[in-house]
Amino acid sequence: MRKTILLMITFLFVGSIISPTSSAAVSWEVKIAYNGEWSGSVGGDGSSSSYEGYGGRTISVSGDIVSAAIQKGEDNSAELCVSISTGGEVKESSCTTAGYGMVTVSASEYSDVDSIPGFSAMGAISILGMAAITFSREQQLQ
Repeated sequence: MRKTILLMITFLFVGSIISPTSSAAVSWEVKIAYNGEWSGSVGGDGSSSSYEGYGGRTISVSGDIVSAAIQKGEDNSAELCVSISTGGEVKESSCTTAGYGMVTVSASEYSDVDSIPGFSAMGAISILGMAAITFSREQQLQ
């Protein structure tokens, strides 16, 4: 039993070293493409700012999560598009042609669980730990 507890503590310690506790915030670009008046909010990681403009604009935001809600200021059928990109790659985009139409988009650094830093290493450590515990118990039973 003491050996099993020692193994569990060892695996938890090694896992905490491998898994990062914090990461640098990601830099995002929110691009608004419209040839008219617009307003809305853009933000990252829980805080946002209000913006107004006429014509296209690119707004820089940092954080693990970014979102934008932009509305046309006119009742016309012109297209308003909003895209979110990082590292030159568009992650999300949406458009509207509705009068006074609104576009909402959001993106995250983590598109799925497999892309979370350290998750694969933690998964491997957990599996190895469970295998070691099982092996240890089988040895004790013999």
